[in-house]
Parts: sequence; C-alpha cells; structure tokens
Amino acid sequence: MTTNETGLQGQWESIIKDGMPEPHAESIIKHVVKLEAGQLFASMAKFEHNEMNRVMRFTDSKVVLDIDEMTKYIHTVLWLRTLQVTNQLTGKYKDYRFASKVMNIPVRLYQIVLSVGEAVDRDYGVRFIPEMEIASDKLLTATELREMSDRLSVLIPEGYLVVETGLPNEISGELGFMACLVTADEKVYSYRKDHPVYGFIASFFNSELLNKAFVTDYKILYGTRSDYEAMLTRIYRR
Repeated sequence: MTTNETGLQGQWESIIKDGMPEPHAESIIKHVVKLEAGQLFASMAKFEHNEMNRVMRFTDSKVVLDIDEMTKYIHTVLWLRTLQVTNQLTGKYKDYRFASKVMNIPVRLYQIVLSVGEAVDRDYGVRFIPEMEIASDKLLTATELREMSDRLSVLIPEGYLVVETGLPNEISGELGFMACLVTADEKVYSYRKDHPVYGFIASFFNSELLNKAFVTDYKILYGTRSDYEAMLTRIYRR
C-alpha cells in the first residue's frame, strides 16, 4: 500500500469514526445456561471439611460440618444464588431470604458464587441467565442452612475464612464464566477468549446451553476437568 493510499484510508477511518457509532448487535437474545454441581464441588466439600478440622484441631470439633453436610451446604448456596439472580427468593422460598444478608459462605466458594449471574455480551448480542435444578434431598432446608451457618460462625475466630454477609448484592455475574460450557468429555469450551480462571470456575459445573444453535460457536478450548482437579488441590495446599 502506497503512502497516498495509507493516508486516504486513515482519513476515511477518522471521518467514519467521528460520524458513525461503533458496530453493535441490533438486539439482545437471552440464553439460559443450565448449571449442575459437578464432581469438583464434591472435592471442595472434602477440602473444606479438612480445613475446618485443621483450624479446630485444638478446640471442640463438634461444630465442624461433615462432608455430606458441607456438600449440601455448597449445593444450597449455589441454588439460592440462581434463585436470587432470577428474582425467585419469594413465595415458597421466602424463608431463605436471610441468605442474602447474614449467611456465612466459605471464601473459596464465594469466589465461584460471584461468577454466577446475569451477564451480557453486547458484541454478540447475548444475555446469559443461570438456571439450576437440584433434587430436594441434595439441599438444606432454610432452618438447616441457618443452623449450619451459625456453626461456621464458631470457626471464624479460629481462622476459618468466610464471607459473613451472605450472597452478593448484585445479580450480575462474570461474562467469562457464563460464556463457558463443559462438554460430555469434560472439556471446557467458550466462544470467546478470556482469562483462564473462568475455565477453572466453569469446570466445577456440568453446564448446558438450552439454545443449541449457539453451541456451534464454542470452539475455544480452556482445559479439561482433570487439569483443574490438580489446580484445586494446589489452591488448598497454599
């Protein structure tokens, strides 16, 4: 390209940029992402149980949640987050409303909860909404949840790390996470390239995009669940 051609192109670009808006999607299409707690949450429950025992090793350990209790606690927190995002913490679920203000959430779990929420990609014209269906026998009742949260409070002075203010106030999640899917062969894909941490967070879930037509764009590989299992072990060893 000659100097004159380069100058002319630059002139055109300047005029168009000043006179026209940025290219954008004409409309936003809602995509529901169906989430299911995956195997890594079972591993997290074991690690959290071990961490509770570690901080309470010189004191009364009766308050420590066993692995089954911790697993249900995790499932219930995630389920409540999706209800909160979709404005369903009302009616028959109103007894769980306290979870938005005073529930104790282990810090590592809270980092995952922060990613779950409504996320908009304006370049692609999509809005992601999380949905989670889970059997009642895998959940805690509101009374059980409050009682276990109170037990976690006893661990805090001993060094167990939690967020004490319940679910996040905002319903927005992280686009990088909401845009990821985990396939049947346990690989994490997305249609967009983002920080690798979102692939790690996505690996905790079995996820499904209800609009199958959009799945064809998922061609960017983040990693495999077995890779992330090793990373989870490293996180708890720190």
